[in-house]
Amino acid sequence: MNFLDPGLACYLGFRQGMEVRSALRCVSHFHDAASTLNNTPNPSYMLSVRALTQVFDGIPILNGVSFDLKAGESLSLRGESGCGKTTLMNILGGLQQPSSGAVFWEGRRLDSLSPGELARLRGRDFGFVFQNPTLVAELNLLENCLLAARIQGSLDAVVKRRVLELLEQVGLQQHTRALVHTLSGGQRQRAALVRALSLKPKLLLADEPTGNLDEQTAKVVMDLLMQLCQAQGTALMLVTHHAAFAQRTRHQATLSLGKWIS
Repeated sequence: MNFLDPGLACYLGFRQGMEVRSALRCVSHFHDAASTLNNTPNPSYMLSVRALTQVFDGIPILNGVSFDLKAGESLSLRGESGCGKTTLMNILGGLQQPSSGAVFWEGRRLDSLSPGELARLRGRDFGFVFQNPTLVAELNLLENCLLAARIQGSLDAVVKRRVLELLEQVGLQQHTRALVHTLSGGQRQRAALVRALSLKPKLLLADEPTGNLDEQTAKVVMDLLMQLCQAQGTALMLVTHHAAFAQRTRHQATLSLGKWIS
């Protein structure tokens, strides 16, 4: 990142310019560290997690998890089964309260929001894709993809046109009237992805979205996931056991014994 405007860099000269860049980077890194230690959000980031813990029946699941994510960035999380990945994703999405610590979304603590405010935020800013697509059996594919917008009360011609465009991008434009039981696993997961992105969320939380798919289908879904998030400028938090998929995100981290390792 260039921290100097061209005129100032020319005035200082190359060596001095590099020294100023270095100093400003140090200030930025110091701000990041201080923000983490003080359990406060870093204003440079869209999502800030501070000293998050979760304990079930006296057993620690998450132990002091802290990290930041900027708008439009992607981050993958790996770890053994049962290490707390899904628990963390539920907390990030406001679906579960931590034992201690805080999640900040655009500077606001999630636990400071009323249930109504939290529900509106989830519907407006977050998209969710789970290992199980969780489609409604009684609805056809198009109706399933429009369901999030219908629940939010924001279903209009613009949203419907966007969903139809997304269905075309994921190769499902010929299946809009198909019922869930007639779709393959890969088709269902692609439909779930379209539904999650239908309202152009700022953050997509994808918890093992390819976990139930064969290798080839998983690669197709992963390609679409990365392409669509990049095209919409949507930040991505991806949980996966697949090492190659994890490497495709800008940042990578691991959960081990409840601790965050980046």
